Amino acid sequence: MRLNEVQSIIGYVFKDASLLEAALTHPSYSNGKGIEDYQRLEYLGDALIGFVVADELFNMYPYANEGELSKMRINIVERTSLGEAATNMGLDKYLLATCDISVKMACDVFEAVAAAVYLDGGASEARAFIMRFIGDRIEHASTQFGSDYKSAVNEKYAGKKIDFRTYSIGDKHTPRFKSELYVEGFFIASGEGGSKRAAEQESAKAALRS
Repeated sequence: MRLNEVQSIIGYVFKDASLLEAALTHPSYSNGKGIEDYQRLEYLGDALIGFVVADELFNMYPYANEGELSKMRINIVERTSLGEAATNMGLDKYLLATCDISVKMACDVFEAVAAAVYLDGGASEARAFIMRFIGDRIEHASTQFGSDYKSAVNEKYAGKKIDFRTYSIGDKHTPRFKSELYVEGFFIASGEGGSKRAAEQESAKAALRS
């Protein structure tokens, strides 16, 4: 198994490589071989991803109600969404299985890898992994509801010229952006994030608190 390639893809180097091996092993392959498969890790990863997504949504969209938050979370963590994330990363190519790889299996692998990262490196590393690959889905989850900090800023400064000046402060390996909010040419607040939209959300959140 090409573990170095997988670690490069996910952006995390394991101290205990056996966790990653298990996360990439389907029960059809491990059956009768006495090696661990991803089923237990998948169970933990499912709960872990659900929590991280719920926590991010709760903090990112303070004006969304319980029903809106639930719909956003479900759309992000459902099988097709996570399976697509795994496929986009290329994780499915490294899965050890003796059967055709389905969308469910791709989803399972993403969940299992998230759990493996958590067990090996802790909660912060697991959150970083999850946000690295599905963070954009969280950041854009509110488009159907219009419940976010920028919408609230537009309401707060209705009728005034609002300008988000956003620029990169990271590098190609660690994308990072800073956004400064100006209203009628006057600086109001700033914020940082892993994407332009996240940085703008943070500056808008800071503006609402000022």
